[in-house]
Amino acid sequence: MSILDDYVIQIFAVEERSLILVERLLVIWEDSVRATHHFLEEADIQAILPEVRAVLKELPILAVISDPRQRPLGFLAQKENKIEAFFLASQARGRGLGRKLIEWAIAGGAKEVDVNTQNTEALGFYLHLGFKVISVHFDTEKPYGDLYLLKLETQLSEPPEKTNPLDQAKRAGLGV
Repeated sequence: MSILDDYVIQIFAVEERSLILVERLLVIWEDSVRATHHFLEEADIQAILPEVRAVLKELPILAVISDPRQRPLGFLAQKENKIEAFFLASQARGRGLGRKLIEWAIAGGAKEVDVNTQNTEALGFYLHLGFKVISVHFDTEKPYGDLYLLKLETQLSEPPEKTNPLDQAKRAGLGV
C-alpha cells in the first residue's frame, strides 16, 4: 500500500462546483503561483485571478486531489485532450501528488499542455513524466503581458527523457 493510496482524486461536474470549492482552489492556485511563478508581479497575479476563477467554474473537467481529511491540495482542469490548469499547494509539492494527477489526466486522454518558458520547474516536471516539447509560441492575449509558451505533448509509449528542459527545447530548434 502506497502513502498515495490515502489521497483521493474527485471529479467535479460544472454544476457541482460550489463557491466554497472554487474559493478553496483559488487559495491553492495563489499559493502555488507565489511558490513557482517568480516572474509574475503582484499586479500580474491579481490580473490573472478572474481568469482562473472562470476556468474553475467553466472547464468541463475539474479534478481535485484531496488528503485523507478531504482537504483539497491541488487541482487539474482539462478540456478535451489539453491540460488547461494544474496547480498544487506548496506543502503538497514533492510528494507524488502532482504525478498522480497528471497520470490520471493522461489515462483520461490528456495529451497536451502549454508551459511558460520562465517556469522551468514545471517544464522539468512535465519532461520527467514523458512529455516532449513540440513547439513554441508567443502569447500576446494574456492580461499580464506577453509570454513565450512551450507546447508539450506526451506519448505513453515513450520513456521520460532525463535532460535539461531548456536544452531539449533548444535542440528541437525552438529558439528558447
